[in-house]
Amino acid sequence: RDATRRARATRDALGRRGRRERRAATDAVNDGAEASARRDDAERGNRGGGLEGPRAGEGRDRRRAQREIQEAIGACERAFDVLEIVGRRGEAFNAVNSVTAMYKISRLLTSRAGRLRRSEAKQVSADARFSRLLEMVEGGVQQLDKVGLEHRRWAYHKMALPSEYRMKAALSIRLLDRAKDLQGDLMDASDVEFILTMVEEQEEVFNKVNASTALHRVARLTTQRLPGQLRPTMERSTLFGDERFQTLMSMVDRMAGEMSMQGVSNVLWALARLDYPTDEALLEALAARAGSQAASAEPKNLSTTLWALAVLGHKPRSKLLK
Repeated sequence: RDATRRARATRDALGRRGRRERRAATDAVNDGAEASARRDDAERGNRGGGLEGPRAGEGRDRRRAQREIQEAIGACERAFDVLEIVGRRGEAFNAVNSVTAMYKISRLLTSRAGRLRRSEAKQVSADARFSRLLEMVEGGVQQLDKVGLEHRRWAYHKMALPSEYRMKAALSIRLLDRAKDLQGDLMDASDVEFILTMVEEQEEVFNKVNASTALHRVARLTTQRLPGQLRPTMERSTLFGDERFQTLMSMVDRMAGEMSMQGVSNVLWALARLDYPTDEALLEALAARAGSQAASAEPKNLSTTLWALAVLGHKPRSKLLK
């Protein structure tokens, strides 16, 4: 009897811990959903200027819909209930809604003992709505924070998805961790050659934050003298002809549409300081991105952006100036 009581107490304790973990995970994802909704509002609702008029209402409606979706997913008790939401409201999903749905499905298919109910999981995986959800998750990876990426990795592993998906999910976590280390090295760099070497050796690690920081740091080191230096660490003519710098510029060009306002202002400041012969398409992409982020931007980033565009002789076609 004592052994039975101990076993029951252990099982109850594990059940309580599991419920606490699920509540904590849900809270973290809901926080991410709120942040993602606000980003969507800033990017979409502000493209015509401020958040006034019909666009402001559209932004609020979108955020409300995404919150409702998040709550509906959290209330589901069966995996097929989640798929029903995907089929009915998938068009309104943002990246956090998608990864939440995937994570919820994987949790609902996991027994109390932590084992996957394979028969039911096979039926879910064969459903066309699950394939659609998988595409939605993969399409929104760049918008996920570490919590979202961890949930993606856990869900893919638990559901034993094809190895290519599990490998990509695991790689995203490793790259995020490496990108954080890389960011610290870029911020501390005191030599242009060191930064260009990192571009050459760790190109696959660079994310949008790393790229904007690297360019900003290169411009500062090239155009400003550090204490104890008689001249900048590299001449501009040498820098512009360096293949590694061109690789960095290609990254900036590719990631411009995803950058935060801080990243955009860093890039534009760097281009203006370097007097770099920038392609008009890149300038317009940066200006448009700034316009989409302006509502939530800090004044210093807005002023830096406008100053840099003026120096570069670019008049944005977006509503940024309004």
